Amino acid sequence: KKTTPATVIAGWVSGDIQSREQYPALFRALTTRPLKAPTTLERGLGIPRLYINRMQAGDTMDLGAASSWTLNSRQANEFAQLNSGPGTGTGNREKVAVVLRIKEAKKGGDISNISQLDREMEVVKSGRIRFTSHPKWDQGRRAFVVDAEEID
Repeated sequence: KKTTPATVIAGWVSGDIQSREQYPALFRALTTRPLKAPTTLERGLGIPRLYINRMQAGDTMDLGAASSWTLNSRQANEFAQLNSGPGTGTGNREKVAVVLRIKEAKKGGDISNISQLDREMEVVKSGRIRFTSHPKWDQGRRAFVVDAEEID
């Protein structure tokens, strides 16, 4: 079976974590590509409740070799809800729904055409982000929202 950039990325999308470790240059090139226009990207996740009060504007976060973001706000919220709630953390660390939001993202690889979910509108990113707000509870989303900006 021939390995191509498409097969490596498709493998990562389907859960093959080793692919991004074996081909770091490919993921670096993909995740740092300029987007067609600055756009809002979101990432939904669950974070242990005790860390919410520790997140502050100015804090930075390393996204690693590749992290999955979406253009679809509803999808980000679904991911946050799926990864939060009773029994989602270790010990007594219940996770709460958090949506990270970059309002003017300029870099990332749009992989919507090979994403597992048609509606996801997936973009992969790497580099670092800086929080521009502390977590704010959004009742409509039932999640904390944290605004951020790209650093590199």
